[in-house]
Amino acid sequence: MTGLSHLFSKKDLELLSNYHSLIEKDLEQCRLDYLNDYPYIREPLDYIFKAPAKRLRALLILVFGEIFGAKTEQLLVLVRAVELMHASTLIHDDLPCLDNDDYRRGIPSLHKVFGEGEALLLGNIIFSLALKQISQLNLDSYLNIGDISRDKSCY
Repeated sequence: MTGLSHLFSKKDLELLSNYHSLIEKDLEQCRLDYLNDYPYIREPLDYIFKAPAKRLRALLILVFGEIFGAKTEQLLVLVRAVELMHASTLIHDDLPCLDNDDYRRGIPSLHKVFGEGEALLLGNIIFSLALKQISQLNLDSYLNIGDISRDKSCY
């Protein structure tokens, strides 16, 4: 964000910084919850959650969600889902059968640290956890999708 900081006002940069802090705090709580719920994958899960990340997708969700009046609590559920799904795709993308990348964001790829099999399984587990997050969203009440889907003029 430093390279683009001249494009934003000081107020905008403060807002983005506050959002980023909120996202990191929420994802840290998510990490702790998952470490308690899934102790058998503690080390690789911890490795993924602590990897450096820009969180651009998460910031966009919060910014646009606020513009459209969505509630922060629900937006954070969506943020967790998107960040988990993105992490799972990166894990799978780095595998030897795909891009065979040894490093991701300057640290060894998950399969280099924990092995290819464990990385494949963790990518699948994280994808499932993302879907679990999405299932917790009540889209009808927060996005008024129910009204649109029942409107026959949309067909």
